[in-house]
Amino acid sequence: MPDIINIDPNGDVLLILEEDGANAEETSQSPSQSPSQSSSQIQNQLRVQVSSRPLILGSPVFSAMFTGKFREAVALQSGSAEVPLDDDPTEPLIILLHIIHGRTRKIPRLVNTETLTEIAILIDKY
Repeated sequence: MPDIINIDPNGDVLLILEEDGANAEETSQSPSQSPSQSSSQIQNQLRVQVSSRPLILGSPVFSAMFTGKFREAVALQSGSAEVPLDDDPTEPLIILLHIIHGRTRKIPRLVNTETLTEIAILIDKY
């Protein structure tokens, strides 16, 4: 069973992240292998429960995703949505999600330069 981080336990969105290092395994898969997920890929998934409202308010990308005609918006109208975010670094994204949700006690007071750079890239992306 994949790990779950509850940033908002009552959240209506489940972000599905590949834990850092999991993408290397996925890209090494040969084209002849089945596109279905192997058990090791599922074990490398991290699920983050968040609320769509702060994401919509804080991000034009998530706003378009959850209020437009995208698959995620349609799913959200039914109650909840799952969004895969395979390409983003896990730790910086979780820090950014805590910031967007106002969870200031969960935000580290010190981060290294690499993490700060990755957070800045994510801010620009979203």
